[in-house]
Amino acid sequence: MTWSMKHPYDRRDSKLTDHICDEVFKYPITDKDTIDDVPRGLTYFRWKILPIKVKIYFQGVFDKKSKLMRQLGGNRLNLNQWSQILNSYLDKLKNGVFSKKIFRNNQEVQQWVGEPEYHETNGNQRVKSNNKTTRLSQVAYNTLLDIKNEIDNLFIRLKNNRVSKERQDIVNDMLNICNVAEQIIIKEKNEGKTTEKFEDYYAYLRDTAINIKKSAQVFQKKDKLINGIRNCFNQLKDNYDYSSSRIIINDIQMKCQSLKNMLPKFEELGINTTNFRKYINNMWETTEEMIEQNEIRSELDALYSSIINIMRQLRGEHNGNVRYRAGLDMKYHLENYKINVSHLRKYNVNVSRYENFIVGIEPKINNIINKAY
Repeated sequence: MTWSMKHPYDRRDSKLTDHICDEVFKYPITDKDTIDDVPRGLTYFRWKILPIKVKIYFQGVFDKKSKLMRQLGGNRLNLNQWSQILNSYLDKLKNGVFSKKIFRNNQEVQQWVGEPEYHETNGNQRVKSNNKTTRLSQVAYNTLLDIKNEIDNLFIRLKNNRVSKERQDIVNDMLNICNVAEQIIIKEKNEGKTTEKFEDYYAYLRDTAINIKKSAQVFQKKDKLINGIRNCFNQLKDNYDYSSSRIIINDIQMKCQSLKNMLPKFEELGINTTNFRKYINNMWETTEEMIEQNEIRSELDALYSSIINIMRQLRGEHNGNVRYRAGLDMKYHLENYKINVSHLRKYNVNVSRYENFIVGIEPKINNIINKAY
């Protein structure tokens, strides 16, 4: 049997021009849409493979009664809109999202579709083929369609859910449903039915679900590390002990490094890591600044202690030379103290307590030096 290039208006019940002029387009959008007397052939085969969204747009061109045409007020999509639709479909074909069986040749069509067909004999007379059908049983076909709808609903739930644990549960449900579908396909295949399109579809769903599960596991680990980083920052808010602060900061940097090590895994799963990289870099820069601030504050505290200790030692000391040298030492420490405060100010942190110390202690140090001199 030879499959011809029958087009959507190639009908047996009336003239070709009548249907073209009346814009009667008989190709169904989904397998559930039962339309009698659909013109079969290579064109119909390609139509069945098109994504539903693309079918709807084409139907909006050829059928004046289509839902899309009504939504557009009888107008058709413009060239820019068609360019976006078809380029998007082409990209997904190249990336393996949609089946490339649309490029099959004429001889492979009947074997794939697996249903009897009309062919041309003796001019325009049409004779139905007596080939034994290899279509799926109606029960299996309906069950597989129901399973497909159930998986579609799970994908919708998945899209609207960002909780890693719940995403894994949804994916596990998908895999269990795919197992049921595969058992039905195996049974039909053993009975000599053509199951290739369902095999490919559910194999694609299984691969997609497995990849989503892998990504969910990676996201769960990522979320755990990010929550750990947030907890560390919360611990730092009221922590003025530099030793323990440094331990917490080191912990943040270790978690950032773990996140950085996960980037190749995200890229392997096809996940865009641009924002993720920015987050890691920002966290790393923040912790580096915190380490520098910590070191400056530690130095400021050491200088503060030195000045206060010298000031205490001068109590009861009346030797002018001793007081003079002590005053110069304090002045030297105070100048370093000012330099560190200026460095700390660059980080836009509150330095008022350091500045208040300078304002209060500097006149006292100058007074000691001047009197001793």
